[in-house]
Amino acid sequence: MTKQVFTNGSNSIKFSGMKKEITIFLTDDDHDDHELFIETVTDSYSNFRVKSFYNGVELMTELNNERSENIIETKLPDLIVLDLNMPLLDGYEVSTKIKSNSKLKNIPIFVLTTSEFEYDKIKAIAYGANQFFTKSATKKGLTEILNVMFATILSKNDKQLQT
Repeated sequence: MTKQVFTNGSNSIKFSGMKKEITIFLTDDDHDDHELFIETVTDSYSNFRVKSFYNGVELMTELNNERSENIIETKLPDLIVLDLNMPLLDGYEVSTKIKSNSKLKNIPIFVLTTSEFEYDKIKAIAYGANQFFTKSATKKGLTEILNVMFATILSKNDKQLQT
């Protein structure tokens, strides 16, 4: 089951000169985490679109266009936010599949998980994640994490995102 959200937050954080809509693929099996993520993005940012997936198989199916019904929905994301502990395909397996696919390997992967263990962080980076964040249960904490994520993406892809 996937869900799309287009954001129009009134308290939007402005990223200078940003003209392009940023597409985020959120993959997490926890419905409450989806709600918090989408609410936070919607309330705090403009020009961000979130598409939700509840397991790694759904995400990989979409990325590989195996069953897409609408060409617009098959647009590759600007970033993937990925939980580690999910059924069917965990975050490590998904990262490996994405980074081994020439079409997908340049999509940044940010792990957002409940783990605080250094081992999980090292393993996630080794399997292809660009950054690792421990989930926050509050909107304020998640906003701080998202600010770091989005600033990182926008600074690394500044020229590409402003076209």
